Amino acid sequence: MLNKLNDSVLSTGPPVTCIVSDGCMSFTVEAAEEFGVPEVLFWTTSACGFLSYTKYKDLVEKGLVPLKAASPTNREREREREREMGSTRISEKPHAVCIPYPAQGHINPMLKVAKLLHHKGFHITFVNTEYNHRRLLKSRGPHSLDGLPDFRYETIPDGLPPTDSDVTQDIPALCQSTTKTCLPHFRDLLYKLNDSVLSTSPPVTCIVSDGSMSFTVEAAEEFGVPEVLFWTPSACGCLGYTKYKDLVEKGLVPLKRNNLEYSSVFNIIVTSFGDRK
Repeated sequence: MLNKLNDSVLSTGPPVTCIVSDGCMSFTVEAAEEFGVPEVLFWTTSACGFLSYTKYKDLVEKGLVPLKAASPTNREREREREREMGSTRISEKPHAVCIPYPAQGHINPMLKVAKLLHHKGFHITFVNTEYNHRRLLKSRGPHSLDGLPDFRYETIPDGLPPTDSDVTQDIPALCQSTTKTCLPHFRDLLYKLNDSVLSTSPPVTCIVSDGSMSFTVEAAEEFGVPEVLFWTPSACGCLGYTKYKDLVEKGLVPLKRNNLEYSSVFNIIVTSFGDRK
């Protein structure tokens, strides 16, 4: 193909001057050398994958990789643990109340954490806003959030005017509203969950809250239970945060409305990522 592209009779384009190849197509290096043109191997790792690669050395040093296959004894112990957890009476289970910030990119990670805790034997109460609860029922069906005896869904109002819209709400308005209005409703929910007459669940033993729903800290202190603030940035966002200090030190942020300035910020981020081994 390169011979054809370089043929002045057969090709209407200029001669090949460089090759950009996927890193997994390394056979192209030999062709580039043969034709005397430079080549760039382009690796298409996701931000999440890139973060993982930076931790390989730590995992090796801790002896966590290479992974070891589970022995029959370990598998039997796990099955025995699951049988024990299954026989545990619901009143004896730890009870985690999980409350995400009411936007899809926050709800999905929190739901995964809640499922992991449930798998480990926790009773879960997952708290959505009434608005998002209605959206989920509309998209997944009227019984999609019925839950299990030990994984239940509850709702609190978000303080915004009622609407039938099926979109993520206005973020600035939502932030202000949840901060100012949600605490009393969340407190009432905790009282209900701890009421031995009204509730069939065990008492609340901990709260897992989105970092943007910090009003829950006050409720946790009032009820005397520990709380974890769970931050849900994407891997790409996390990589960006690691470069904040560099950008400030170089005077590139706060950003000014100048195309050249934006271009400089982009270039320094790309360059700094490329320098990492």
